[in-house]
Amino acid sequence: MLNTSVIEIDLYLHKYSAPIPLFLFISFLIGSFLALLFFLSSYIRHKHEARGLRKILKVKEDEIDSLRKNPLRDDHE
Repeated sequence: MLNTSVIEIDLYLHKYSAPIPLFLFISFLIGSFLALLFFLSSYIRHKHEARGLRKILKVKEDEIDSLRKNPLRDDHE
């Protein structure tokens, strides 16, 4: 590594001193974790929506099947 100098990050309550690559790696891990959380929340929401749509589709298909089984009636004679 070319730039392994120690830097100091001053947060409001505490100061942290560590090499630059360590801070970059920690930032990468935090970003990856947050992206994973956003992806999982979206994935779970879509799975839940798909499950509801499948239930509605099943009800509609059952209704169509029951209508097909009923004989046609000619009530206006």
